[in-house]
Amino acid sequence: MQASITQLHHSPLVRVLDFKCHCECDGRPVTEHTAKPMISFTRRGSFGYRSGRRNYEVNSGVVLLEKAGCEYTVSHHSRIKDECTLFELEDELLREAQEHAELCGKSFFFSGLSPAAILPATANLEYLHAALLAAAQKPFAGSRLRVEQLLIALLHETGAHTQPQRHTASANKLAEHQREALDLAKHFIVSNFQRELCLSEIARHSHVSVFHFSRLFKQFTAHSPYRFLRAVRLQHAALLLTHTSLPVTQICFDCGFNSFEHFILSFTKQFGKSPSKYRKKPVRF
Repeated sequence: MQASITQLHHSPLVRVLDFKCHCECDGRPVTEHTAKPMISFTRRGSFGYRSGRRNYEVNSGVVLLEKAGCEYTVSHHSRIKDECTLFELEDELLREAQEHAELCGKSFFFSGLSPAAILPATANLEYLHAALLAAAQKPFAGSRLRVEQLLIALLHETGAHTQPQRHTASANKLAEHQREALDLAKHFIVSNFQRELCLSEIARHSHVSVFHFSRLFKQFTAHSPYRFLRAVRLQHAALLLTHTSLPVTQICFDCGFNSFEHFILSFTKQFGKSPSKYRKKPVRF
């Protein structure tokens, strides 16, 4: 496949790669295989993917999981060249995950299911992807620890899904300009969740009208923009509670919430525990 691949980060647990495809939009299938287990996020564009007898349309609305040795074919029908973030999982990470299954949750990578699967790109997964990519692209003191903590959270989040999906539902019906608008909107929300956002600002950034944007976003993500924003904020709060000793009140406002009471109620509803009790739970490996 014609592509440029840049290594952004490498540690004993993971290799983070920036993948940019340069293939022609001719629909011809290309056969490839994965050397190691992989979690892939499509930042832009889309492509056809076939593994065994399963066919998928891979785009920014889904996350692709592949086991080591997975053989697959890809084909390109979109004029937009796809850009992806690839998380190549190292053996040490998988050994740790198997030994701590009670904390990491069930994982597709240890199941007897098909060699590839797709998951819906939930707000939690979108946030973790964006945070991982930012830490890998701009290394700083402690960035390796940051990447590995986020990676564990990512593995745990994907572990909540053990059954592969057969199709991408309504996401496949998006026209290219609609998918571009959604990609811009989700990226803008994930990049600015700590401040006050309004619908008109997000719509303007996505180059669509407010009315059209609100309807499009909810139709193809199953969430309103507000619910998506709230889920991203809560995921960030959960990580801060797990990996820092910041006061709960500071975490509340650092995550973009204006009301402490609303934060407590939203967090408890999302995670089944209050922030204080969540902080006391066992730390994932």
